[in-house]
Amino acid sequence: MCILFLGLFGFKISAAITGFADLVTFLEVFILFPVLLLTLIYSILGVRQVWRKYAMPKAGRMIPGSSFLALVVVGFVIGGASVGVIASGAVTSLVKSSGVKADILIVPGAANAGTAIPFAPASLTVKVGRR
Repeated sequence: MCILFLGLFGFKISAAITGFADLVTFLEVFILFPVLLLTLIYSILGVRQVWRKYAMPKAGRMIPGSSFLALVVVGFVIGGASVGVIASGAVTSLVKSSGVKADILIVPGAANAGTAIPFAPASLTVKVGRR
């Protein structure tokens, strides 16, 4: 299932990771993608363990590698989500404090590569020297 989800939604990753202005999509991709990868890795490790169930057991470690990997992924997600929330706030405050108003709408699905015109209207005229 992880491979299916990663294959279906993998195209959104590059656009969503760099798009801090759309905070919901950023957090959705930034949290779900590492969790799906971690789930895939745990599944592979589980299958390997089942295949080797008759092998001689190894001496245990204090912290298993899989637990360490999960800890690293959780730290990555928390740190990245925090940076994304801060960056989104900075982008939003910069846009609001500029004092420039424009009637431009970002159309639904603008982050998809197949969207021909991701904003409306298609053109905007700006007067030089005006704020």
